[in-house]
Amino acid sequence: SRVVTYFMPNCNRLKLVVGCLLTLTCLTYVFYKLYGYQYVDESVLFHLRRHDIRHNFSVYFYHQYLSATTSVSAYLRLLTVTPQLALLLALSLLYGSPRDLLFCTLCQAVVLVAYNSVLTCQYFVWFLSLLPLCLPDLKLSRQQCVTLGCLWLVAQLAWLLPAYWLEFRGRNTFVYVWLQGIAFFCANMAVLARLIRAYRPRVKQQ
Repeated sequence: SRVVTYFMPNCNRLKLVVGCLLTLTCLTYVFYKLYGYQYVDESVLFHLRRHDIRHNFSVYFYHQYLSATTSVSAYLRLLTVTPQLALLLALSLLYGSPRDLLFCTLCQAVVLVAYNSVLTCQYFVWFLSLLPLCLPDLKLSRQQCVTLGCLWLVAQLAWLLPAYWLEFRGRNTFVYVWLQGIAFFCANMAVLARLIRAYRPRVKQQ
């Protein structure tokens, strides 16, 4: 079946997996020998327990801020990552063929960033770097491209206004930052949905 085919290893898949594992293992070992346990803790383990209460674009920011002095249950942590994992799996099954690999990676990057518990501007590079590779397969007019770009930028700028008052003027705008974070999340999902509807993969010449 199609699902079984996704998980059946072939030569190229084995090369990719082995190459990734060898690179990760070798580099981790080299820097562990240079810097000891501190390297492993700050480069790997830190991200498993990261709890960032500074304002950021994430829809989970305000909850993290309010619960900064309390422990978060494992059930709640699982609840926050479940939508993200479900969408990543669905996208893998829907666009898992070699023909759709670039677009699948783009969609997964958007979901991974938008649903992340911490979201700052540098995360946008994850999907913006993939977008040019997928543009030839997106049937969008110039006006539609401009509209989607403006929607994304305006939602981001709307977040920056209360964030500026919070960070540089010391105003209590936490709720407004959070609400604009939700609006920015909705803008990301709206753009992603439009890209999915516009996706028309080209037929490659044999």
